[in-house]
Amino acid sequence: MSRHYPPAYFKYRKTHATISISVTKEFKEELNKRRGHLSYSNFLKKLMSDFDSQVNRRIYETEEKIREDVRNNEDNFRVPCWYCGKFIYLSGRQLSWPKTKKVLYEAFKEWYHIECLNKAKKEAEDRSK
Repeated sequence: MSRHYPPAYFKYRKTHATISISVTKEFKEELNKRRGHLSYSNFLKKLMSDFDSQVNRRIYETEEKIREDVRNNEDNFRVPCWYCGKFIYLSGRQLSWPKTKKVLYEAFKEWYHIECLNKAKKEAEDRSK
């Protein structure tokens, strides 16, 4: 004779999968120590969240190192943003770079960051009100 389950049981099972693993007694004890008062589900969610934030931090740090390497090791020039004054970095590796650099300074003297353009537009709207 099979057991009768209410409809809520099946609905719950559809949305909540069960994960089952076999581990040694020592490993389970270590897991229990590390999870503290958290349920296994919440403990795994926290582990995944911590892992994701570490990966994102490392990606950001790597991108920053690459940007700094380009800024420091290439013959580059910087053009100040006309709005905020922070530099926009541009670089090149051509033989005619010194001449090109002068032309580029003149050509880019009114360039700006996208964020600065948005701020300037907002300020202009605020002033016109």
